[in-house]
Amino acid sequence: MFYYLGWVVIFLTNLYVIHFLSKHLKLIVVSCIKFSLALSVTLSLAAMVFVYENMNQELLETILKDSIKLVNEYKARQQL
Repeated sequence: MFYYLGWVVIFLTNLYVIHFLSKHLKLIVVSCIKFSLALSVTLSLAAMVFVYENMNQELLETILKDSIKLVNEYKARQQL
């Protein structure tokens, strides 16, 4: 008997929660959108700061020089 009573209590609890959420659905959706937007902006900024702080300037310059050299070689081959 208590088994079925437990399921009735769970059903009524779910019914109450759904009813409560339906009354405040717009507020909940807007809050979720605001939270996700703030989280994405914060994580983007954190990623940019992490990359900037851990960036090896000398390695980056070497990679850029090599890339420019490869592009110039490619252009020279295209003109032949």
